[in-house]
Amino acid sequence: MCLSSCPYLIVELTPAIPVIGGILLVFVMAALLRTSWTDPGIIPRATAQEAADTERQIGSFYHVTLSRTQMMCSLLISLNVVSQNSDTV
Repeated sequence: MCLSSCPYLIVELTPAIPVIGGILLVFVMAALLRTSWTDPGIIPRATAQEAADTERQIGSFYHVTLSRTQMMCSLLISLNVVSQNSDTV
C-alpha cells in the first residue's frame, strides 16, 4: 500500500484499513524472512521399496514402462506402443 494513500484512507474511510495493511505487511515479511533463514534439515529420501512402488504407480497411470537394464522407454499412445532409447528421451 502506498504511503500517499494512507491519509486519504484514514480521512475518507477508516483508520483501520492502513493499520490492518501494516500488520499484514509485517506478518508476511516476517514469515518470508523466517522461511528463508530456516534450515530444513535432512530431507528424507524414499527407500528403494517406496521408490519402486511410486514408479509402478506412475507407470500404471500413464501406461509407461521404464526398464533400467535396457534403458528403453515404451509409451502407449492410442493403443500403439512407441519405444525410444533413453539417450534421446
